[in-house]
Amino acid sequence: MMLRKKIFIFVGITFLVLTVVLYASSRFVLMDSFAKMKELIFALLAVGLMSGLVTMLLLEKYVLSRLSHLDKTARNISLNNDFSILLPV
Repeated sequence: MMLRKKIFIFVGITFLVLTVVLYASSRFVLMDSFAKMKELIFALLAVGLMSGLVTMLLLEKYVLSRLSHLDKTARNISLNNDFSILLPV
């Protein structure tokens, strides 16, 4: 599966989860209770942290590691002056 499709799937799932959390927690906002508001804030923070961590992990796995490998290969070509080495695609 291509990276673009994986990112679209991840973003779609994240928005779906956030929509469900906001819909389920809308009852708490209408109750006008401070304790319920704290639960809502905690739930939103937890979902935000989880989606942020997953985004960072996906970026590291699919983007940053490949860029790092490309950078190492380009430096190797530069240091050895061997222009016959092919860059990985």
